[in-house]
Amino acid sequence: ATSLMTIIIASMNILDMGLTLFITATMVGYYYFERTQNKNWLYLFYIAMGLGVLIKGLVAIVLPFGILFWYLLLTKRFKSFFKVFYLPAIIAGLIVTVPWFYFVCKANPKFFYFFFIHEHFLRYATKIHDRFHPWWFFLPFILLGTTPWTGFMASFFSKEGIIRKTTSERNRQDIIFLLCWFLVILVFYSISDSKLVPYIMPCFIPLAIMIAASIKRCEECGKWLAGSLVLNIIWSLFFGVAIIAAGVLYHGFLWQEFKPAAYILGVAMFILAILTWVAWKHFKRFRCTATSLFLLAFIAAFPLQGLQGAIYNSESAYYVSQRIMELHDTKATIVNYGEFFHGICFYTEKPVLVANFKGELEFGSQFPEAQKYFLDSSQLKNLWNGSQRIIIVVSAKNLQACLHTLGTPPQIMETVGHQIILVNK
Repeated sequence: ATSLMTIIIASMNILDMGLTLFITATMVGYYYFERTQNKNWLYLFYIAMGLGVLIKGLVAIVLPFGILFWYLLLTKRFKSFFKVFYLPAIIAGLIVTVPWFYFVCKANPKFFYFFFIHEHFLRYATKIHDRFHPWWFFLPFILLGTTPWTGFMASFFSKEGIIRKTTSERNRQDIIFLLCWFLVILVFYSISDSKLVPYIMPCFIPLAIMIAASIKRCEECGKWLAGSLVLNIIWSLFFGVAIIAAGVLYHGFLWQEFKPAAYILGVAMFILAILTWVAWKHFKRFRCTATSLFLLAFIAAFPLQGLQGAIYNSESAYYVSQRIMELHDTKATIVNYGEFFHGICFYTEKPVLVANFKGELEFGSQFPEAQKYFLDSSQLKNLWNGSQRIIIVVSAKNLQACLHTLGTPPQIMETVGHQIILVNK
């Protein structure tokens, strides 16, 4: 709850936290089924899986079964894999999932191809959405995302750590279960040709459990294994310096709002690191030290929220939309050039044309009724030089290409936030 990635992603309007919830519930359902052999837990397993499919698609099935495959293979109990196929629970999961897909596919026959082929297999196996990154792309975000607990991961590799020294066969199986849960998700997305940071949110739950178990193991051993506390303090100090430096160097839109939140968060991380060290030196008690770290991390979340708010404001389409409405008349046409700024449609309550860009809208652009909303360079130039008032919204990176396409200079050119407004008359 106090890890950086969780705090950030939980305050964004995206589906990955919902997927994380249902994958976690799926794995919990299996874990308690395995421990108790009570098949009622498989209802949780399949219903949560079905809800995960409704949230984000087939990954809610692929990831849990991938985790179970490797877990049971590595614990040499692969025959147990087939025990999970309990027909009444499977039917319960299908009842949750199938009706929605049936009705939406009936209403829109092309949905099946779009959702299952285009948005699953093609997105995963190709660079179709231009989200390609190297295989190690997620690794820095694992380190960053577990702040302020990152340093404790060092104890995983100690001879006395939870991975290398298990206390029983059940404990060994639990550690393998958590490692498979973490690694299958991380590796699955790392080998994909489409990568976005929130994709790996479901792997932070098992990682958090292992970090907590490592702190408990340190308490049992009477020492901070692999210098994990010192590493954690160094990492927190580094993070604090980086945030303060960002506040000094960042000069984007609403930077006055950004800087105070950045300074407060940076100072909070400094205080967090120093007081944790003081707590350890003064009390020499592991739980006291971990509790101080938890409480201070919770407090640091408040300026982090302020920092996020400043950044989101600078990225929001709200401000540029307000200016568009001031410039808008009843016959004006709004055009996005080179990319699609989603919020403009919402805030202006007007239709928006898109020039020289399709991106994730490409599939929908193929429908005959949608083609009028997508312009190529010649169509945009003709529209711009016609009698109608045109308002173009473009980012700085696409500005020169846009001006070259238009030919005729704009009568009005204004910068609002990260967007630039061009008006022909």
